[in-house]
Amino acid sequence: MGIYHLHSGYRSDGDLDLSINLLRERAGVAPLTAALIAPYSDLNMLGEIRRERGIELFGEGFRFSDLKRWGIAETELNRNICTAYVQYGGASTEYETAVNPKDPSSNIFDPAVWAHGLTTEEEPAYSYSGIATTKAGALIIDNAGNRLFSKKNYLDPVPTTQIELNPALKQNPGWGNQ
Repeated sequence: MGIYHLHSGYRSDGDLDLSINLLRERAGVAPLTAALIAPYSDLNMLGEIRRERGIELFGEGFRFSDLKRWGIAETELNRNICTAYVQYGGASTEYETAVNPKDPSSNIFDPAVWAHGLTTEEEPAYSYSGIATTKAGALIIDNAGNRLFSKKNYLDPVPTTQIELNPALKQNPGWGNQ
């Protein structure tokens, strides 16, 4: 049983105890409850569940499927991916000014190595409510233009060999007229 249906909404804290809160308990974090997020107008349960899955299941291969299942992949994947702040509020951070211990005549950060540069304005990091935006001065490690996820990518193309074996099969939308 799912804990959040996009059309019917959040069910109960009991559902959280059977899912997200198992992850939080393992990590030694307080359980997620409706009362925990109620005081914050910029938070909602769906956003918290999405954020929690992104954090706790990082590197376990669920992210891409989650984004597709939630119908938000083209929004989330077509953003700049950023990391450390090289500058913040117009001032250099330790990331920009730290000396390279292997070459004391240079800094650790070398702008020539990072082709995408830094963010120039504030950008939303995710569409989830309650997530801090990325401010100007963050290092862009992958430009949004490198990922062109669109509606057609929710379905994989049907292999041509399968359509040849069974002419009743039709190609998925956006993948050609075979």
